[in-house]
Amino acid sequence: MRKEKETSKNRLIKGLEVLDQAAVEIAKLKEEIDKMAPTLEETKKDVEKTMKSLAIERQDADEEKDYVMKEEAEASKQEAEADTLKKEAEFELSKAAPMLEEATRILS
Repeated sequence: MRKEKETSKNRLIKGLEVLDQAAVEIAKLKEEIDKMAPTLEETKKDVEKTMKSLAIERQDADEEKDYVMKEEAEASKQEAEADTLKKEAEFELSKAAPMLEEATRILS
């Protein structure tokens, strides 16, 4: 019985030593965390600013993209209209060219 008490006592002492060591390690870690807290808070603020800035830039880019797409659509429309006018002009020219040649031949 006395040996069991001695063993229990030694185990208890060893357990308390381990707990003391853990408390020391925890205190060190807490101190480290406390030292890092201001830096982490500053980093968090920087990240928030960057995210806001990126959101604004993305919105601007989206608006610019919409504008460019509208301009491209308008340019394509004008190009199609110009192509149609060109074809009509070429058709009218093809009809007028023989008459011009005939008139030139007659006047010569």
